[in-house]
Amino acid sequence: MKNITSIITRRLEIEKNRISNIVKIKRIDSERKNKTSYNNLNKVSEAIILVHTGSRPVPEYVKDCIQQIRLFDKSIPIYFVCSKKTVSVDHIGCCIVIYEEDLLVSDVHLDFLRKVSKMQITKFFQVTIERFFVVYDAMQTLGIDSCLHLENDNLLYVCATDLMRRLSKIYYQIATPRAWLKISYASIMYIPTQKALMDFLEYINCGSQDVYFNDMELLPTHVDTGRGMTLPVVFEEYSSKYGLKLLNGDGPKKTEKESDYSNFSKELEGIFDCACLGQYLDGCDFIYHPDKRAGYINEEAYIDARNLPISWVKEDNLYVPYVEYCQKKYRVFNLHIHSKRLGLFRSDCEEIGNNT
Repeated sequence: MKNITSIITRRLEIEKNRISNIVKIKRIDSERKNKTSYNNLNKVSEAIILVHTGSRPVPEYVKDCIQQIRLFDKSIPIYFVCSKKTVSVDHIGCCIVIYEEDLLVSDVHLDFLRKVSKMQITKFFQVTIERFFVVYDAMQTLGIDSCLHLENDNLLYVCATDLMRRLSKIYYQIATPRAWLKISYASIMYIPTQKALMDFLEYINCGSQDVYFNDMELLPTHVDTGRGMTLPVVFEEYSSKYGLKLLNGDGPKKTEKESDYSNFSKELEGIFDCACLGQYLDGCDFIYHPDKRAGYINEEAYIDARNLPISWVKEDNLYVPYVEYCQKKYRVFNLHIHSKRLGLFRSDCEEIGNNT
């Protein structure tokens, strides 16, 4: 009986989402002619874009995410895109709030909405994918050339402007951390150009599947077409010492590129957290995974966080995470704090010093 109820509930949710998309398409079509770009804002070459869609209140931890960016970079523009339906954004600060309804909706975004209106997809999975279209709309509307897109439960431990300049010398396609063959995380995404992001969006829209994969599954398949790139999640020596393997022992197939996981770690002198480091430090979201606390090992990653112990180094009065191998230190550029307790791992949190 419980299974039948669950199936009915999911079908109702899918149908409600389908109708919502149809209404949204009609509204956008009628409003597009009256919209103009944000001419009162200066066009920028580099920026950070965060997205919070829907009418849910903005979580308190978003403030920690944004304030952490500001600890290392006082000047880079940070745009927080949310809906006018959001209850309140007054508590955020340190950023420019842009309302999703005021953005110029691109043709590729409309194509996505038309497609999902005919598909079986829940609101949750649609939102996780649609945010990439929102980022593109924001880049076009605001005149942003390149950007970093962070998920809101991430902390950045480097000057964003400096990081983007280093990334720009290496990456010419969108890049995200890859956890294993079938999973990548947009915990942090580097977008070198609007065109590079458009390529990914067109890839999403050209998919022939009746039911969309989620965002984590779309990203690695895009990389495998040769049209996307990966950010390093380990240093090159990791695989030779520990091996790349899942918790169950499965390793990369012969067709896989092991370099996808360590590319450019030496040039960047650092690595990115797809999710497993943050999950090991403080577990997963307690609401949905109450049993996955600190010390949790991500089962869908080739990287075992136990082999990458983090040390916290104080630099200019801010704590920065590092991993070390053979006396070589690699900066951890971001941590994906899945538990949502970002305040515990801010660089200005003195309690972190107890872990050094």
